[in-house]
Amino acid sequence: MQHITKAIILAGGIELTLLPEFESIPKPLLPVGNLPLIYYSISNLTKNGVKEIYITCKSQDERAFRESLAFMEKGVSIHYVPESVPKGTAGAIYQVAKDFNDDAFWALQGGMIIDLDLMKIAGFHQKENAMVTIVAQRANLPTEGISCNPDGEVEKIYLFHKSRDRRRAYTPSGIYLLNCEVLNYVDPSGYCDLKEQLIPGLRESGLSVRIFESNGDGYIHQIRSMSDYCSTNLEVVESGMVNGYKNDNNYSRNGALVGRESKIAPSAHIIGPVVIGDAVTIGTDCLIVGPAVIGDRVMIGDGSLFRESIALADTVIPEKSKIEYSLWTRNGETFSFKKNGNGNSNHPDDHDDDQWNSFNLPGKSIYNVLIKRIMDVSVSLIGLIFLLPLFLLIAIAIKLDSKGPVFYTQSRCGLNGREFPMIKFRTMVSNAEGLQQQLWEKKDVDGPVFKMKNDPRITKLGRFLRRTSLDEIPQ
Repeated sequence: MQHITKAIILAGGIELTLLPEFESIPKPLLPVGNLPLIYYSISNLTKNGVKEIYITCKSQDERAFRESLAFMEKGVSIHYVPESVPKGTAGAIYQVAKDFNDDAFWALQGGMIIDLDLMKIAGFHQKENAMVTIVAQRANLPTEGISCNPDGEVEKIYLFHKSRDRRRAYTPSGIYLLNCEVLNYVDPSGYCDLKEQLIPGLRESGLSVRIFESNGDGYIHQIRSMSDYCSTNLEVVESGMVNGYKNDNNYSRNGALVGRESKIAPSAHIIGPVVIGDAVTIGTDCLIVGPAVIGDRVMIGDGSLFRESIALADTVIPEKSKIEYSLWTRNGETFSFKKNGNGNSNHPDDHDDDQWNSFNLPGKSIYNVLIKRIMDVSVSLIGLIFLLPLFLLIAIAIKLDSKGPVFYTQSRCGLNGREFPMIKFRTMVSNAEGLQQQLWEKKDVDGPVFKMKNDPRITKLGRFLRRTSLDEIPQ
C-alpha cells in the first residue's frame, strides 16, 4: 500500500466570527476541548503516518499559528506557508506542493475535526487508480419533487420509492487525496478553486476523480455555527479525543483531565468526562457533570452546578449558579444549545422549544428580571440627561486629540447568541488594527490573542479615559 507522508492544511480562508472573544483568533486555532481546533486534524494525520504538514495561512496569522502549535512540533515537522495574496484553494495547494516528489498528498480544510482511517482511504485511492479522491458523506435526497415551467405552472410531480431510487448525492467533507500530477492543471498565475475549477477541469480532461464514502466510518465534524462549536467541544471530550493533552502535568480525578496549578475544593464533586484547564479554581460544594470543558483560569463559585457546558478561558461563574447546556463567555453572557443536538443550527426556531436549555443565576426570578429591567431603563434615561454635557466635552476632546470617529463600536454576543452593538468612546488611533501586526512581536502574552500593557496605539486622551473608565460611559 502507498504510504502518504505529506499533508496540506488550508487555514487561510474567510473566517467565521462566532463570538467577540474569537475575533482575533483564526478559526483553526479556536479552543476545542482546551486545544486548538487544528490539533485534532494534525493528530489524526500523524497517527496515519504523515511526517510533514504544511499549513497555509494569512500572513498576519503566521505568528499565532507558530505559538499555538509549538507544543506539537516534537512529533511532526510543521511548515507554515503565509499567503500574501489569495490564490484560491487549488492555487494555495500548488504553491506548497509544486516541489513535492511524492506520488500523492493529503489536502484538508482547517476548520474541522477528523478521526479517520486515512490508510484505508489511501488504499481505495490506489486501487481505483484515482487522480483525486474526495472524502464525502452521503446526502439525503427528497423522495418527492415538482417541476414547473417558466410561468410557474406545474409540469410534473416526481415520486421516488426507496426500493427503486438509484440516485446518489454526496456532500464533500473537506478532505482530499491528490496525485501530484493534478498540479499540471493549475494555473499558478491566477486564482484557482479546488471544487469549482480544478476538479471540473480534471473531469473534462478524462482523469479519474473518485468518491470515498465516509458515512459511519470515523469522525468528521466541520464548525460552521455556534451550535457546531458547542457540540464539537462536548463530543471530543466524551469520545476521549483530548487524551493527548498538551500539558504533561495533568492528572485524572473522577474522569477529569486537570491542567497545571488548578485548585479543586475537596467537597467539589466531579462526574467525568471533564477537561479542566490550567490555573482553574472550583469552589466548595460545586457539582461538575460531564461532558464539560472548563478553560484556563476559570473561577467557579461555591455551590455552583456546571453541567454539560463550556466555560471559556478567564471567565468567572458566580457562586450558586446553575449552568446547564450552555457556553459561558467572559462577559457573563451565555449561548444555550440543544442537548444531543445535531449541530446544524444555532437558532431555537429550528427545533422544538422544549429541547432548548438556559442557565440560572442565584436569585433571578421573572419578577427580579422585570424589576431590574425597569430600573435599568429608568436610571439610564436619568443618567443620560445629567451626563449629556460630559458626553459633549469628551467628544470635543477626542476630535481635538486625534483624527477619527468619536465612538468605537463592536459587536458583542448576548443571550442565546444574539448580537448587539457595544458603543464606547474611541481611545485608540483610527488605524489601530493595521498597526497591530507591526507590534505583534512586542505583545505581552503568548498565543493568538494580542495584549500589550503599554500599547502605543492608545492616544494620550485615551489613556486618561481608560484609567478613569470614562470611555465606557456610552454603554
